[in-house]
Amino acid sequence: MSEQEGTEYVPAKEGYHATFDPASEPGSDAVVSSLSELTGTDPDELEAIDAVVDPIVFDALIRRHRRPIQVSFVYNDHDVTVDTGGEIWIQKREEDHSQ
Repeated sequence: MSEQEGTEYVPAKEGYHATFDPASEPGSDAVVSSLSELTGTDPDELEAIDAVVDPIVFDALIRRHRRPIQVSFVYNDHDVTVDTGGEIWIQKREEDHSQ
């Protein structure tokens, strides 16, 4: 991520926001580095991203410029949404106490 890009706390959304350039950085790498920065966990200690999304397909979807696309998934107990504009939103998953 460039100097202007990074992870920041967004109180209105109660989550974290990061930006990246989809033309120069794979979305899957940006998600891993953002979650690593957010949690203070070494990227190698996080669950492999390919356990939750196919990185080749995911990166190809995020690089698309014809139509805006958002892809959402759960990764390391966080809800993650990434869009084709290079925006990443990360929110800690709420525990489900209804069971």
